[in-house]
Amino acid sequence: MHSIARKVEILFWINGIKAVTMDKIAQECRISKKTIYKLFGNKESMVQRIYSHVLDRIRQQQESIFRNSVDAIDELLQSTHLFSDLKAHFSKAVFDDLEVQYPDSYRQLIHFRDEFLFAFFRNNLERGITEGIYRHGINTELMARHQTMNAWLYWREDVYPAEKYSTEELRQQLLRSQLYGLVSDKGKKLLQKNCNSN
Repeated sequence: MHSIARKVEILFWINGIKAVTMDKIAQECRISKKTIYKLFGNKESMVQRIYSHVLDRIRQQQESIFRNSVDAIDELLQSTHLFSDLKAHFSKAVFDDLEVQYPDSYRQLIHFRDEFLFAFFRNNLERGITEGIYRHGINTELMARHQTMNAWLYWREDVYPAEKYSTEELRQQLLRSQLYGLVSDKGKKLLQKNCNSN
């Protein structure tokens, strides 16, 4: 079922969710519509299951990064690869269709943004301050909200179109400008060392 879900997700990314019919899914996956309905139920439940899985995987990977990262800067740098991964799953067409056609799945995405992402950024800021590599005096709640909304815009192809900005360029430019505004003198040395090694 995972391979079928992945194929469907790619179809959604390329065409948007609305434009992909159950007939098209059956044709591309080389299975009958009856099998699709047996596996996923209706299209709405299919959409919800596919994107729930994506978000759950991101959460698990983030928890692993937190456990294995050296410090707050390392955690944030590693985490941007996850944000790039999200961008690879949520094209502009997918965002738009979720918002208009699949409100339950869209609410799930907004919850992920407002709860998980916000908590990640706030915890990272608090960790960096404790480690002495982010400046003292940062309003962690305010900055975490700012970072969360910046990350949200980062995924939006209508804001940063893929044909104009590569994922790696976005990751490097936006993250480094953000980090240089947060780091202490100690953190700046760590960040420069990290940038020089990449």
